[in-house]
Amino acid sequence: MKTANQFTERNAKRALDETKKSNQLTLRSYVLATDIKPLKGRLEEGLVVRVVMKNTGKMPAQDVAIGVRFAYAASQPRPAVRHEADVSSRSLIGPDQTYPGDYPIRKPTQAESELLAGGKGKLYVFGIITYNDFFATDHVTMFCGMYAPTHGGGPLTFIFCPTGNAAY
Repeated sequence: MKTANQFTERNAKRALDETKKSNQLTLRSYVLATDIKPLKGRLEEGLVVRVVMKNTGKMPAQDVAIGVRFAYAASQPRPAVRHEADVSSRSLIGPDQTYPGDYPIRKPTQAESELLAGGKGKLYVFGIITYNDFFATDHVTMFCGMYAPTHGGGPLTFIFCPTGNAAY
């Protein structure tokens, strides 16, 4: 039979664990891809795209690595996976700070150009961001942006995909 002291001790430990977990969620870093934009070049010739990451959390994000891929495709490609993050260039992003990364995109092949011109394809820029916080917890953010050309050759702008954007 448990004594009142054992019961009280167990409940106090549970309350302390829940408080610690709540504080970690409140204070942790949250790194998101907040913008995808073309920097230079033209879609037909290949271009450079900037992906802007932002830490919206309250603590610095450390060992930030990003893996960026692109595809000219008729439908959204599969999400990037953790090992695709570029571990050779790690960064520290403080709270409410941004960090830009510039990534070259090759020009489309003839078949990809026809897919885009026919309105059946899009250019997808997608990837994964890995980082950890000062609680020694690893986190992953996936992102996906797309560009669908319009008739009339308007400015090249990306919008975030309806799926494939998540933070863990």
